[in-house]
Amino acid sequence: DKTIDSINDNLAKIIDSNKRLENKVDLLSSSMKTVTLDTQLHQAVLADTINIMKDFMQYVIPASLTASKNERSSLVHVANEYYNRLHVASSRLINGYQLNQLNHQVQLMSTSLHSSTVQTGQQSASKYNSTENAK
Repeated sequence: DKTIDSINDNLAKIIDSNKRLENKVDLLSSSMKTVTLDTQLHQAVLADTINIMKDFMQYVIPASLTASKNERSSLVHVANEYYNRLHVASSRLINGYQLNQLNHQVQLMSTSLHSSTVQTGQQSASKYNSTENAK
């Protein structure tokens, strides 16, 4: 009878240990997903920024060097449009990063809640098994 209790206790410990490992893997997976999303976001914004700057250097700078004084004043509006595009790219980066962090925090809370539910359930099952074995 004590051998069965010992086996049950050892199995409960192994199950508990396995659940803790699963939770750690879930946390690591969540972190890796966040890093991947952040990397993709940075790459997309960087590519957009490079294209904006390339267009600016190809079209605005040469035009400003060859235009008359009156024509250059009309380029201010065009330069402002490029500035606005850069500002939008910057905002996308900041907002995307914040969204990724928020999603990561939600996943951490979900994993933490699942972990505490599993542990509580295992403790209850272990107590139940001990009570049943005592009968």
